[in-house]
Amino acid sequence: MGRYLCICLLLQFILVQSLHGQIIRLTDSGTEHAAGRMGHLIDESGELTFDEVRGMAFSPLPNADKVPGFGFDRRAYWFRVQLKNESKESEWRMEIPYAPLDRIDLYVVSDSGVVKLHKTNGDIFPISKRDLPYRHPIFTFTIDPGQSNVLFLRVQTISSVQVPLVFWTPQTFQTASHHTQLINGLFYGAMFIMIMYQLFLFLSIRDRSTGYYVLTLIAMANVIAFFQGYTFLFLHPEQPGLNDDFAALSGPFFVVSSALLTRSFLSIRNFSPALDNILIVNTCINIVAGSLILSFMRQISC
Repeated sequence: MGRYLCICLLLQFILVQSLHGQIIRLTDSGTEHAAGRMGHLIDESGELTFDEVRGMAFSPLPNADKVPGFGFDRRAYWFRVQLKNESKESEWRMEIPYAPLDRIDLYVVSDSGVVKLHKTNGDIFPISKRDLPYRHPIFTFTIDPGQSNVLFLRVQTISSVQVPLVFWTPQTFQTASHHTQLINGLFYGAMFIMIMYQLFLFLSIRDRSTGYYVLTLIAMANVIAFFQGYTFLFLHPEQPGLNDDFAALSGPFFVVSSALLTRSFLSIRNFSPALDNILIVNTCINIVAGSLILSFMRQISC
């Protein structure tokens, strides 16, 4: 009898510790990552309401120590996060540092079960609709010191379903954002200098390989800027429909330009016609694929 009692107590202790570890504790450090401490639920029909979902059981993430990632999936995903504010700050910001998510619904529920807040974000809405004019989806909310809240997130997108969550105080967010912007500014500044130098070189010597190199640099910078949210933030902040165009064409544009650069710079046709033909076929496939993806995205957005 004593042995069974010990086993029951041990299992209860493990369960309590497991539940305890799922709580995200907001501290005076000013930043907290939610990886591994989120429950998830898949809405096969995409028609479940919040009132229906809040009473359902959420499953642990498949990889508890990693950012939630489910690949390309049109189904709606719900995520549940428990927060306890152990800091002196009441205003917090929740950042999802993955720009290509279409629609995110946030519900903040108090200890008493009252829905304190419901906000919507994503790259199908203009930047002006966000709480802050920022490149990533970001939500501001309040939670009093010593209080606990439950956050529910509904995510549905045609891009890869990745939901990294980071909680910030306004001060730490501003500092971290400033440092990130500085580093990214140096990178894009260097890319701009390289592009302009190679462009002037091309206009001077009219070398085909140099022209393809310019296109490849532009395509590479465009792919990185798209996934970091800069194309949306700076090029078309009030035209979210262009995000689908960039998503469909950025990858094929880079592959095509780099294939043209490789063929021209290495003169592949002179020593390997078979490899050259493979690159030509690959280029054609990417052009067709980009056109089909663009057409598909425009159809589903109508």
